[in-house]
Amino acid sequence: MGKYFLIAHSNICRAKWQTIATVALVFFAALMLNLWLMLSMDYKCNFDRYHDKLNAGHVTLSVKSSSPEVKGFISETLRKDSRTTQFSINNAMDATGSFHYNGGNISTEFIFLNKEKAIKHKVERIEIIEEGNQKSGVYLPVIYSTDKDIKTGGTISFKIGNKTIDYTICGFTNSVMAGSHNCGFCAMLLTGDKYKELEENGYAEKSYFVPVRMKDKLGSESFEADIKDKLSKAYPRVYAASNSYALISSSRYISQMICSEVISLMAFLITLIVLVVISSNVTNYIQENMKSIGVLKAEGYVSRQIVSALVLQFFGITFITAVFGAGFSYSLFPAINTMMVSQTGIPYKTRFLPLPFILAVAFISGTVLFVVWFSSHRVKKIEPVVAIRQGIQTHNFKRNHIPLETTKAPLHMALALKITFSGVKRNIIICITMLALSLIIVFSGLMVTNMFIDINPFINMVVGEVADSSINIKASYREKFMQIMEEDSNVQKAYLYNSVNVQHKEGSVLAATISDDFSKVNNQDICIEGRFPKYDNEIAVGVKYAK
Repeated sequence: MGKYFLIAHSNICRAKWQTIATVALVFFAALMLNLWLMLSMDYKCNFDRYHDKLNAGHVTLSVKSSSPEVKGFISETLRKDSRTTQFSINNAMDATGSFHYNGGNISTEFIFLNKEKAIKHKVERIEIIEEGNQKSGVYLPVIYSTDKDIKTGGTISFKIGNKTIDYTICGFTNSVMAGSHNCGFCAMLLTGDKYKELEENGYAEKSYFVPVRMKDKLGSESFEADIKDKLSKAYPRVYAASNSYALISSSRYISQMICSEVISLMAFLITLIVLVVISSNVTNYIQENMKSIGVLKAEGYVSRQIVSALVLQFFGITFITAVFGAGFSYSLFPAINTMMVSQTGIPYKTRFLPLPFILAVAFISGTVLFVVWFSSHRVKKIEPVVAIRQGIQTHNFKRNHIPLETTKAPLHMALALKITFSGVKRNIIICITMLALSLIIVFSGLMVTNMFIDINPFINMVVGEVADSSINIKASYREKFMQIMEEDSNVQKAYLYNSVNVQHKEGSVLAATISDDFSKVNNQDICIEGRFPKYDNEIAVGVKYAK
């Protein structure tokens, strides 16, 4: 083993710059690979951990009614349903409004709950993440703490209709199913005095907040559609907003999925470059040190020992560097987590994860081990005498594609072509390296363009239709409302639509958008094939469901 170390050490000393380049590439490959594994294997599992910890619902409803009869109907319906394991019906105040956040306005449906009761809910318990010394005010979901202007002790203004309500921020909370505007509605906790004040002034409507736990969370969408259907048939005038485990677990982790895919692609491309560069280094080593290999073989070293020295050299460098690279990724993860929390709205505690770390190091080291072994296999075919002659054989019966004595091409071109054909493997390696580098550069350029320079095409692709303002109105006011919009010089375009849940006969639940005129939709690119419906008997179906 000592001889292997001596040969490996000698090789490293003679190729310092190659070693430095290899270390840098392996470091970044291990770093990106470990970040990707952490995001894909554990980050989204954080949702389920908090879901279990807070005994959150698999379906959550906000029913705009204070009628005991409606409450009794909901309770009886849920109790009779065999899919239900646990539920609670809590008093709440429901209002659609907005507040200033991150340089703009967030508009969503607010569920105002009594703080003392919300933290003790049997189902969908809300925990306080951060709390100040203020005794009267509002507790906001932790997602809004990412705005530097929203902090404990500060003031926040809610605009509900034409009314503005100012509250002191007492702290921040974590709610799994109602902790973000991405949940369809957002739970805000009020201290007892402020809740009573809101109840008395009539700005918000008295409602029931109903979280439901199920035996099988995979059927949450179907269950949600069934409950809303039964409620709407029994009480057509009662409005109910809802969400499901399937919807929230995906909608709150859109940024995580995108970031994970981006990092995985970068990790794959960098790893590919690492393998190509190391393979090229091994091939070049054999070519440039042919005489030294012949001398070693003449002195009694067998091919296996020379190959083992090369494997020890590159595997040792890769393993040590990969350990440091994967370890260093933990210093970058808090910054990525901060960026993720601004979209997920669920706190995550960074900690050492053994499995992603081991997999990242093992994958990088294992692939390098195989590439070095495969690339150095040529050593076994080299005879000592041939190696001492710098690899020149006295007789070579390979085809001479470009004989210099008879070719009509210019000498420089003929020599260049001869070298190209004689090193096909090396040229393939160079092509793969340049291809990977080109992909990284182009991909990075596209990301910068679509994420920073002009984000609108990306938003239109992911979100679909984006409006400057969306307003909920009663159906009976539609004509009057459209007349007001047409007379307003500030309004460029306005159209009406209705969203309903449609349940497929096999159980899938879809969100259907119904409109009289889809030609007024701003983002016509949503329909990627065919066209929007024009007649009553037509429908356009989402790509994922169509497949």
